[in-house]
Amino acid sequence: MAKVGVVLDHPDVSIHNNFVERRIKQYALGRNLWKFCYDKVGAQASANLFSLVMTARANGVEPFEYLSEVFEQLPAATTVEAIEALLPWNLKPILDTRK
Repeated sequence: MAKVGVVLDHPDVSIHNNFVERRIKQYALGRNLWKFCYDKVGAQASANLFSLVMTARANGVEPFEYLSEVFEQLPAATTVEAIEALLPWNLKPILDTRK
């Protein structure tokens, strides 16, 4: 079935994908910057940090506040549960109460 048919059959489907394209653009810009990393490990670290920032934004968490909290608590996180507690959707209620 053509894309138009999907939109006509399912009115909740958007006719455009601008939201997704705006999000992908940021990744494409980051990917261009990773080319200039010193080595593969540095590129992976940059990609991981970028992923954390974008995940925080997607969950309505301010990235600087989120990363500050994560870097403060991460050394004490020794279990999988403690690390999962540092995910943006788990830290959002804590960060929201500080505002």
